[in-house]
Amino acid sequence: MMHRTGGSHLCRRKKIRRFCVTLSMLGLLISQPSCNILGPVAMVGAMAGGVKTKAAYDGLKGQQTGVMVWVERGTRADFPTLRPNLAAIVQEKLKIAQQEITPEELDGTTFPIKTDIIAQYQDAHPEIENEQIADVAARFKLDRLIYIEVTDFSTRAEAQELYRGSISATVRVLEINSAGAKKVFQQDDLKTTFPKDAPKEGLPNATDSRILQGTVEQFSDVVAKLFYKHDSEDN
Repeated sequence: MMHRTGGSHLCRRKKIRRFCVTLSMLGLLISQPSCNILGPVAMVGAMAGGVKTKAAYDGLKGQQTGVMVWVERGTRADFPTLRPNLAAIVQEKLKIAQQEITPEELDGTTFPIKTDIIAQYQDAHPEIENEQIADVAARFKLDRLIYIEVTDFSTRAEAQELYRGSISATVRVLEINSAGAKKVFQQDDLKTTFPKDAPKEGLPNATDSRILQGTVEQFSDVVAKLFYKHDSEDN
């Protein structure tokens, strides 16, 4: 009995010693600089979250917003769907971002005027092309107007029988209140090509309508992402 009791005490002392050593080692680990333990965890978290690009303009939150597109008359004659499609798709992509990404910059943003109504106003009042956009924007019951001025558009490469979409534009935001409208944001020379990996000489076996639609879809992403934080790889 004494031998077994002594063995029991001995085992108990060994367990206590091991427990104390474990506590000591744990204390040493905890006392180490956080980069040794938490650093990798934080790094993984950062990698999982991805690098974000800030909104170029973050003033649409809670604002009644509209989208207007201007296209030079000759280009508009060649591509009559360019202006209405670009405006509609930019506005739709901002709405989709609200629902699927829920960015803070678009919290409470509303779009009370359909883009086709704005386009109809442009068609009914061709004289506004000779006016300042701030004077035009002030006529709409909005808080913000996104104004996209297309400066260059093409569905063909240098070799006219081959296809390659390209678009360049200036994007402005007009702030509208009872005193009128004023420009609060401008992004010059915003551009894209479609497809992104298309060679400069262009691609065969395409159509103008397909290249137009793809270019507008791709460029509308670029425009919409000016207004909310997004993954950098999405640029």
